[in-house]
Amino acid sequence: MDPWKVTLSVSFLLGVVGCGQKGTDAATVDLEEEARGIPWEILSGKIVYARWETPAPGTSWERGFGRGRMFLIDVAARQVRLLRDEVVSGKPPHDTISGYVRDLAIRRDGTSITFALMDPETDHWELRDLSFADGTERVLYPDDHAHHLYPSWSKDGHLAYVVHGVSWGMFVDGVFLLSGPDNSRLAWTASGAVIVSLENVHSQGNLYLADPATHAITPVVVSSDPDWDAEIFSAPALSLDETKLAYVRWGRGIVENVWVADANGTHPVQLSFDYGQHPAWSADGKSVLFAHKSASPPYGSNLYLADVATGALTQVTQHEAQYVDWAP
Repeated sequence: MDPWKVTLSVSFLLGVVGCGQKGTDAATVDLEEEARGIPWEILSGKIVYARWETPAPGTSWERGFGRGRMFLIDVAARQVRLLRDEVVSGKPPHDTISGYVRDLAIRRDGTSITFALMDPETDHWELRDLSFADGTERVLYPDDHAHHLYPSWSKDGHLAYVVHGVSWGMFVDGVFLLSGPDNSRLAWTASGAVIVSLENVHSQGNLYLADPATHAITPVVVSSDPDWDAEIFSAPALSLDETKLAYVRWGRGIVENVWVADANGTHPVQLSFDYGQHPAWSADGKSVLFAHKSASPPYGSNLYLADVATGALTQVTQHEAQYVDWAP
């Protein structure tokens, strides 16, 4: 069956700014300011980031809880584009509010961005795919009775994602792959195996290498703490040569931070401090990009690039970036 539910005419390509250029758009986002300070010379490819931009105290937004915005950093063109801008609306609690996007995954050929968005009609998260070329937006594998989250593209164009509903687990291209994953994306290997966060009797999430063909599961990064919720590992990301693994470690009393290890889980090193999420690798495997929350006011999340060898951090964005993916 055709996985596309609908093609939307999208007017979210609202502006472009590059070095020395000034863009305009309906949402009055200052893209020149958005691009300020980006270290173009140490980046490559395409970076997409998103944020839920809540109203500042004492200001009046249009009805809703602020705006959900998504941006593209096109390094080759040295441009920042506003891909998506929508009023955030709905009703508490947090998981019934629509208009902001999460769980970004750039298609590996660099042509589009896939993300999760709450459908205000069903109050379920659905996956959408937005073309960089013309801004058309499509709903992937529609299901009015289940949440679809944590998309991840393989090199050969297969889409994995998590389903929360009557069927529960990891799906690929609309077909059930394996049970268990429910709080994290997976990392594809060139052979079609995946590194995935699985809950078991010892943890809410340990990292395993799962082979869909043989159903073999090999531990990669597992907790040594006897308390089930004390140590959790999620958001695995393999370097392009598959020699290094980045992931997030968190849990009870543990702040989310990015770690890097060899692909088999050995020699782990903490890469971020205070807060780190959504790790993504540079093309040469020497750096990891992630969303980093400041430990000092105003406590916002920005994108930082970490040198794996030295741990040195370079700030990439000067403005809020809560979700990120990178196709270097």
